[in-house]
Amino acid sequence: MRNLKSCLFFVVFDMDGILLIDKPSGPTSHDVVNSIRRRLRQRRIGHAGTLDPLASGLLVCLVGRATRLAQFITGHHKTYHVTAVLNEMRDTYDRVGTIITQADRCVTPDQMRAAVEQFPREYDQMPPSFSAKQIAGRRAYDLAREGKPVELKPQRVRIYELSLVRFEFPRVDLSTDVSAGTYVRSLVVDLAETLGTFAYVDELRRIASGPFRVENAVPLDEFTSLSDAEVITPLLPVDAGLADLPSIHLAPDENRRFVDGQELACPAVEGLVAVYCDQRFVGVGQARDGQLKPIRVIYR
Repeated sequence: MRNLKSCLFFVVFDMDGILLIDKPSGPTSHDVVNSIRRRLRQRRIGHAGTLDPLASGLLVCLVGRATRLAQFITGHHKTYHVTAVLNEMRDTYDRVGTIITQADRCVTPDQMRAAVEQFPREYDQMPPSFSAKQIAGRRAYDLAREGKPVELKPQRVRIYELSLVRFEFPRVDLSTDVSAGTYVRSLVVDLAETLGTFAYVDELRRIASGPFRVENAVPLDEFTSLSDAEVITPLLPVDAGLADLPSIHLAPDENRRFVDGQELACPAVEGLVAVYCDQRFVGVGQARDGQLKPIRVIYR
């Protein structure tokens, strides 16, 4: 009986893949990862893009060998629905923070609409002091909570789409699609600045990340309640996050050389590619100047 239980544990919980979780507002992304670790009894769990504790919505979680593909998945652009409140600034740029300044600026619907339409689609954005940015090995939000100076540098971000959904002063609902690394909290503050006022995020929900959408995600409490027989059902294949990459299919002899770290002739494509052999995902390679170089081998 002991051997049977050991085999069942291995089959059910030693798994690889991508898990789409609908995160509730409240827990951190790290809290979600820990919940999944406990449920799957597996340590190799990560995620492909942090969500603030306030935020809800899509958290792309990586299980087992999928964690080795994080660098190729975290770069996906992301879509959010956000509700902001004008005329008030908070130190965290969201509703959980302390009020630091207020304004008495009346913004009309036409002014709001014009600000959204004219907002730059690419600019150097300053991250919030309360963010997960690393400063000398420490998180910026830890330094901010201790009242220590937080010296961050602006980073170039792209706003692929920004639209006004609803406006009932002082509340404004926006939909936005942004590049990886964009802080929606900073976006809201920067947008309000163009109107001569302040703002903070009251609600934030991630709708999509690259090819993944929140309607295909499993609510966290529902996932942690699944039985051992059901827990594997929501898991997507390891290569599901690489749908935007061209694919190359190798012959068995080529595959042996690829997984051993050797370069191969590859005249057809340039850039990152998903590599397969006999319809089975192998890993990620870099095609350049007619050669294919292994970047990440997942399966041999």
